[in-house]
Amino acid sequence: MRFVIATRRLRSPGGAETFVLTLGEALAQLGHEIVLFSNELGLVAEEASRRAFIVLSDLHQLPREIDATISLDRAHAIDLARIYPKAVRLYAMQNTLEQDLPPPEPGIVTATIAPNTRFEILARGCVGAGDVLRIRQPIDILRYSPRGFAKPVPTDVLYVGNYSLAEGQRLTQLQEAWGDFGLKWHYLGRPTPTLDVAKAIAQVDIVVGYGRSILEAMSCGRPAYVHEHSGSDGWVTAANYTKLEANGFAGSALRAHPDMATLRADFANYSPDYGRIGQDLVRMHHDAKMVAADLVQRISALASPSVVYDASALYGLRRLVESHARAEERAEKYRTEAKAAVALWKIVNLPARLMYKAKRRAHMLRRRLLEATNR
Repeated sequence: MRFVIATRRLRSPGGAETFVLTLGEALAQLGHEIVLFSNELGLVAEEASRRAFIVLSDLHQLPREIDATISLDRAHAIDLARIYPKAVRLYAMQNTLEQDLPPPEPGIVTATIAPNTRFEILARGCVGAGDVLRIRQPIDILRYSPRGFAKPVPTDVLYVGNYSLAEGQRLTQLQEAWGDFGLKWHYLGRPTPTLDVAKAIAQVDIVVGYGRSILEAMSCGRPAYVHEHSGSDGWVTAANYTKLEANGFAGSALRAHPDMATLRADFANYSPDYGRIGQDLVRMHHDAKMVAADLVQRISALASPSVVYDASALYGLRRLVESHARAEERAEKYRTEAKAAVALWKIVNLPARLMYKAKRRAHMLRRRLLEATNR
């Protein structure tokens, strides 16, 4: 089969970008032809080219005939529906935000790929999702293979994530709770992203994060601790794997708001065996080639959409989707700046002049945030 996989960004490494590379490479290893398409190219696109992918950023360069498309972005899903009306068109959910849901019109996509049960439930409630294909998150078990194992008494912890390390967030809470155990903390993600995640994991005993980073740690034979901005579920074990996987390792499957005593007790329950157990679970359930092979069989059973759209209607919907995405990007920028400004004015002994500037900046950003979100 010939596939086009389209995503908004192939720039900095993240969950969606890694999903595209992993699934695309697994499909290519099975003999399928893969073309990657993205508007924003960068570090991830360069890595894709090194892996012998065709990477395009111009819609006019796309092949004329394609069997199936996989979109991770609403605007691209609409574009590919226009370009490939006879193809089986899939939408791969990577987040729960409105702009990351399937296009809100039946027939634009044939089916929606849900890499966990939480996304599956959400997709089944979406008008334009089509058939819903529940898959396991694909992991390249060769790239993410053990290079040694965790020590009986851990000394190094790696936090993997692209979210702010601002004081008061969950990571700070965990560092305080584990502060008496002599741990050395390492960080991977913004503002210094890297694609060599497996190498960084190999140098530590514990990996803290959520989503794909948890599965990558497990595949590398390291104890994985689910703890991030979205919640905290603790160690991945054989007993709780099923619930955590269904939740997408998002930190909201088992518990809410653990206190400091609970987090300290978690560390006391550390075992290097969690790493070996995790590796076995990933090999059993998340091998990218097996996930891709199963997906191909299910795609083959799908019928191409029979809905024919008016070109101007599709164009109008696409403009609306793009406008929404731009507004969300501006809003997120203002949220980040507002948090920084608020943190600045809370600093003890801040000079009065700087305090005034910080307050003005925070109020201005909050006003812009309201304007952006009300568009």
